[in-house]
Amino acid sequence: MSSDESDEFEGFSEGDYSDGYIESDDSDIDINDDIPGPAGDAGNVLQNGWHENFIYHERGMPHLFTPSGISGPTRIMPQDQDPTDFLKLFLTDILIENLINETDRYALKQKEQHPNQNKMAWVKPTVPEMNAVLGLCFQMGVDRKPSTKMYWSTDHFLHTPVFPNTMSRDRFTQIMRYLHFSNSELKPLPSAENYDPLFKVKPLITLMPASTRSITLKEM
Repeated sequence: MSSDESDEFEGFSEGDYSDGYIESDDSDIDINDDIPGPAGDAGNVLQNGWHENFIYHERGMPHLFTPSGISGPTRIMPQDQDPTDFLKLFLTDILIENLINETDRYALKQKEQHPNQNKMAWVKPTVPEMNAVLGLCFQMGVDRKPSTKMYWSTDHFLHTPVFPNTMSRDRFTQIMRYLHFSNSELKPLPSAENYDPLFKVKPLITLMPASTRSITLKEM
């Protein structure tokens, strides 16, 4: 190895990069610009628990626009609430009960019209049970498996305790089989003037925005 190759690299000299270097003058930049204020730094608090001059950057959100009036949540959740309490603000009991009633209606119809294909005894789901079904569906989106039955597998490599500990596989698949948001007997034909391609999920589309409006103040 030559002496040139063995010499240690001592870095670039100023002349090596001065031609491509651009100096910037940031003396007029305030490092505190556009930094959100502390969450909860409210000022005058209204009876609904929110302050009257709500602006988005005070909640640590991008300052995309300044509301022209009172906006934001209509309530402040206690600090000891868990994520399911926030979810229930949107998936209300009214929506869940509608889901249960329509699912029960469809299940009874199928058992009456096709008894040989629906032999498993049917029991109308309760609100906690339907919440559990939805919760397992959410979990399936996190823990992906090739088939539904694998979530109840006892195999050491596939076993997921939360599923069998919540409900049996047969009960879960039975509820999912009959799951309905609306009365299918009232569905308009495609040729009808009132035909709605979203008819099957119409109650969800109607009730979800209603619950959203009830927990937020629209910008005025």
